[in-house]
Amino acid sequence: MRTDVEGMTDLCSINADFSYVPSSCGASSGCCAATKVRTIGKPLWTGLSPRSRTCRTRCATVTSNDDGDVVAEVDIEGTQHWPGA
Repeated sequence: MRTDVEGMTDLCSINADFSYVPSSCGASSGCCAATKVRTIGKPLWTGLSPRSRTCRTRCATVTSNDDGDVVAEVDIEGTQHWPGA
């Protein structure tokens, strides 16, 4: 997976929200974590990029509104290989 994490986060406001389904919950559980792009989103995306050659992403939808809000529904699948694990 090749991404420009710096470019993605630079496009977001300093307070941009970030919501995701933690892998331990499963998408159908309704479990969701809400935080900020710069505190969790950026480190999460940075950690995903180099650690998995089997990681696959699928962008299901991207929507926006006149206020500048953008919502992307992205599925990330694969096996993570963490150093020392």
